[in-house]
Amino acid sequence: MVRSTFGKELFSGESEQNVIKKYLTRLKNRNYVVKAEPQKNGGYWFNFYQNKLTKNYIARYKKEFSLIIHGSDSQKMDFFAIPYSDLEDFLTPWFVYIDERTGVRRWIFNINRDHILRTRGYELNVGPYYGTWIPGNT
Repeated sequence: MVRSTFGKELFSGESEQNVIKKYLTRLKNRNYVVKAEPQKNGGYWFNFYQNKLTKNYIARYKKEFSLIIHGSDSQKMDFFAIPYSDLEDFLTPWFVYIDERTGVRRWIFNINRDHILRTRGYELNVGPYYGTWIPGNT
């Protein structure tokens, strides 16, 4: 669930600026927000860092936050807002990538044009989370 105090304010106005970009400062305090530039094939590539996820979100909010993938800056509703609890099965040590040089641990994902999230051969339909805002959760 997206943690927000915006309610209907999020959809007001005629701006074509992406709502995640517009409210990024507020959102990133309570949600893990990553930028994923849309790919030519209609998909997205992004990653979540294990240390940041664990210390900044899980330790503070347990499962009560969202993972937000922010797409094109010029498309108002180009984002995925996925409740952590719906993606946590993919955020395990088995799926983590470790940079051999730096030791940095992260999960690498892509979402195809059909809104199927993939990592290491596993898939999850994230279509219901595309451009969907759950207002009223504070």
